[in-house]
Amino acid sequence: MMMPAEGELLAKYSSQAKIGIVEIGRKYGGSTLIIASHSSVPVTSIDWNPLEVEKIQQILKENTRVTLLKGDSRKVKIDSEFDVLFVDGMHKSSFIKADLNNHWPNLTIGGYALFHDMLFYDYTGKKYGISSVNDAVKELIPVYGEIVEQVGTLAVVRKVCELEDES
Repeated sequence: MMMPAEGELLAKYSSQAKIGIVEIGRKYGGSTLIIASHSSVPVTSIDWNPLEVEKIQQILKENTRVTLLKGDSRKVKIDSEFDVLFVDGMHKSSFIKADLNNHWPNLTIGGYALFHDMLFYDYTGKKYGISSVNDAVKELIPVYGEIVEQVGTLAVVRKVCELEDES
């Protein structure tokens, strides 16, 4: 679940997209609606087990920019470039790394990857987020990207270079 301030950050980067947005994980579709309502570019949303599909399709029925795909985000290929990637799918480190290996090449240099559920500690020291998301993102930076801001558990990473080929 996204906190209001995190939704505002997602809206901010969605509105800045100039060529396209890819969303990994939409569950009930709340983030999809934020992205669609704050952007003017094509949006591709991927989820292996989306819920409330009919409700989201009904809400977005006149929005031809949004494509809802059901499938494994680690395997679904996006042929075009995009400048915003929102990652909120499976929260295991291996899944996040596989998603990045699959989608990072199509994210433009200077584009933004937003990761939901990064670790965050409130003013009382209470921890929010998921350690495996934090671990996967920390491996990505500082070599391939840089964290430019974080609100709650939503971290924004600017892409600075391609991932090294692991083959």
